[in-house]
Amino acid sequence: YCMFYDGTGSFGAQALTSPTADLLPTGVAFRNFIAGKNSCEQSITVTPSGSIETCAGSNFTLSASDGFSNYLWSTGDTSRVITIKTTDNYSVTSTTSNCTAFSNGVAVLVNKLPAKPVITSSPSPATNLCPNKTAKLTSSSAAYYLWNTGGTTKTITVNKPGNYLVTVTDVNGCKNTSDPAVVTYQSCSPPINLRVADLTQFRAMLNWDTVQCSVGYQYQYRVKGSLMWT
Repeated sequence: YCMFYDGTGSFGAQALTSPTADLLPTGVAFRNFIAGKNSCEQSITVTPSGSIETCAGSNFTLSASDGFSNYLWSTGDTSRVITIKTTDNYSVTSTTSNCTAFSNGVAVLVNKLPAKPVITSSPSPATNLCPNKTAKLTSSSAAYYLWNTGGTTKTITVNKPGNYLVTVTDVNGCKNTSDPAVVTYQSCSPPINLRVADLTQFRAMLNWDTVQCSVGYQYQYRVKGSLMWT
């Protein structure tokens, strides 16, 4: 179709079978349009455009181009920017009087997040460990791993107290993060109840209460009357 103006205040429409002006009345202005769809000179641009993949919970948004007094999305939303939560085809229109501007369509695929990873520890629980011990932390299976230590393997070994987390990523690039795995260590107390037995001029027998988690002991002595410890 072609819309034309004859200069007398009247508009008309005529079906065209080929892109030629010979079929129009002489001396009239014309503008191509799609009948019943869009009689506006402007169109709305939605960004980003095309086919898009995103992840659930990512707060992904679509924005309509500025400069229109109102917006009506295919979702029923009326703001210029909308947040996408479900897989669908999205478009927006703007209507003023009898003029409706249409947008490009955008196909959005919202991928589910991978399962929330679960960390298991060895020993279990990894709490109140002796200072010389390590703990192994293992994530449930996923495509990719990133621990808050920087490790990228399914299992890591730690030797310090702390809260350990792992973020897993699936093949679509969607992520999920575990609850923290808590690792704690005992503090080594000093030996107590030091006792001296079998004391002679040349020797002495020392005894004390053992300390849990100890891996060895060191002792010092000094000769009576001396300030020097050996």
